[in-house]
This record gives sequence, C-alpha cells and structure tokens, in this order.
Amino acid sequence: MTKQLIIGLVGEGPTDYRFLNSIVRRTFEAVALECTSELEILDIQNIKTTKTNFAEDMLTSSITGYQEKGLSILCIHSDADAKNDKIVFQHKISPAIKCIKEFKGENCKTVVPVVPVTMTESWMIADDNLFKDEVGTNLTYKQLGLNNKSETLSNPKQNLIDAIRRVVEDNPRRKGLKLGELYLPIGQKADLNKLAKLASYQKFTEAVRSAFKALNLIHE
Repeated sequence: MTKQLIIGLVGEGPTDYRFLNSIVRRTFEAVALECTSELEILDIQNIKTTKTNFAEDMLTSSITGYQEKGLSILCIHSDADAKNDKIVFQHKISPAIKCIKEFKGENCKTVVPVVPVTMTESWMIADDNLFKDEVGTNLTYKQLGLNNKSETLSNPKQNLIDAIRRVVEDNPRRKGLKLGELYLPIGQKADLNKLAKLASYQKFTEAVRSAFKALNLIHE
C-alpha cells in the first residue's frame, strides 16, 4: 500500500516559497526511491509564521502544522547569509530543533533544515543552462558575471540582478525582465544533479534521508 507523506515548509519570505516549494518536493521524491515502501509525496504545505523568535516560531509551526495539516516532516528554511552555515546552525537551526523535539505535546518532531549558502539565490544559479533559457540569452555565464560555484559568491541575489541587467543591455526586447518572476520556474525546473554539486544542497539531501530513517522508511 502506498503511504502518503505530508511535508511542511517554513520559508523566510515569499520568493523563498516560490523557489523552494518544488525543490523540496522533488528532492523528497528522489530520496524516496531509496525507501522500503512506496511513498506518495503530497503537495508541500507552506507554513507562515510571525517573525519574532526563530526557535519559538518553528515550534509553533510544528504544532499547528501537525494539528491542522497532519505533517509528518517539517522543513525549516534559513539562509546562511555567510560563506558557511556554522553560525546559522548554532544560533537558529539547532536551538529550533531542540525546542521542537523537547516539546511535550503533539507536534511534528521530524525536522529537515534547508540552509542555502550564502542565500537561496545561490541555488538558483546552479543550473546555468536553465537560467540562460529562462532569461532568453546567448551570453555565457562568465559574461553574465555568474559561475556554477555559486556558494563562493558573497551576494548571489545582487549577482542575479546584475546578470539580468546585462541580458537587457544585450537584448532590449527583454526590458521589463525582473528577478522576482524567475523564482518559480527555476525552482520547478532546476536540475537536481547540478544542485547536488553544492555542499549546502548535499547537506539538505542528507537531512531528507535522515528524516526518512527517523520515520523508519529507510533502514540502515
């Protein structure tokens, strides 16, 4: 019998939901092929929170997500905003997971961190062919000021904005192209094999695998 899995996602903002929703679902579907039973990954449930205390917000999300949506797994997103994820795990992710797991009531205790380095936009840059297709350009990644080693970029969002400006300069018919309209299609189409070259995405994939193990869906 096919088991249905309900996964929630807490994002930092609207563009993160647009990009990460499909990435999260497709990653879970890919890792689910390793499971011992057949799984159906249902539509990702976007969980909105107040921006107060991160750990408390994530706990609230785990409670409401479990009680109102029947979540099996909660993905919590936070950009590293740095060249590595050490600080964000120390000050945000780890305290939030501890808070969720120690809660005595009913909540979703299986948590998967989603922590792009340095920010979500670095994951958007990973698939060079897709980005160029979406913005409609023949310029090379180097000409656009981008590279596949996007985790080394200090401000990938600004790099994307600058790349779009170069696209418009090269092809004025693309005038009006905005970064905001790229999050959804790139999230839906990005090649996961190219994302897998990024250490932070590899870490996310391993966290997905650990979640399946915690739910006894993958055996050691």
